[in-house]
Amino acid sequence: MRHDPVMREVDQLLSHLWLNTIWQNISEICHSEDFLCGHCGQWIEAFLGDRSQSVLVDGVRSKEEAVVSGVPQGTVLGPLLFLLYINDMPEHVHTGTRCRLFADDTLLYRVIDTIADQVQFQQDLKNLEQWAVTWGMVFNPSKCYIMSVGKGRTHKPHFYELCGVVLNSVAKERYLGVILSQDMTWNPHISYITSKANQKLGFIKRNLKGSHRS
Repeated sequence: MRHDPVMREVDQLLSHLWLNTIWQNISEICHSEDFLCGHCGQWIEAFLGDRSQSVLVDGVRSKEEAVVSGVPQGTVLGPLLFLLYINDMPEHVHTGTRCRLFADDTLLYRVIDTIADQVQFQQDLKNLEQWAVTWGMVFNPSKCYIMSVGKGRTHKPHFYELCGVVLNSVAKERYLGVILSQDMTWNPHISYITSKANQKLGFIKRNLKGSHRS
């Protein structure tokens, strides 16, 4: 048995959020789960709409242009709106494929027992490509990786594509601060942590060299 997970990142997440589709997603949640109502919904709509921007260079200001995508930067509500925006992504993959979301990081994985599983996994990637097109999002293939996890090799590795680009295959990759490896051991992560600790220890020793013990 083998797992083929794909680590991926949505490119420039907050700047690609189209305001009309943000509001469409929020409205669907509102109707289905009574998440928003009345003045609260109007407040969020006002927060997103009626914004413009211009550029000031050497005292000369450009013409103002309407902002049709993105959310105000540095706000608490912005990341929350992004999570609402991508919340339906797992619904677009096969029931045997798992999609885990954390901010702009996405982990997609599936148990690979047969060639049919490989074909289905590739189809899941295609489905997410279409999802991204529908919602005006962009996946960055250069920041997406494929890693085959498992001790056995019952079939040949498969090359997966995303947005027409063959994904790089890696033996280990960092995910949410933890280094995952093909053999699912902690050795790469422990080596990374000890290396960072030794670097900091060396920095302290160099800067405290010659200092009085008192």
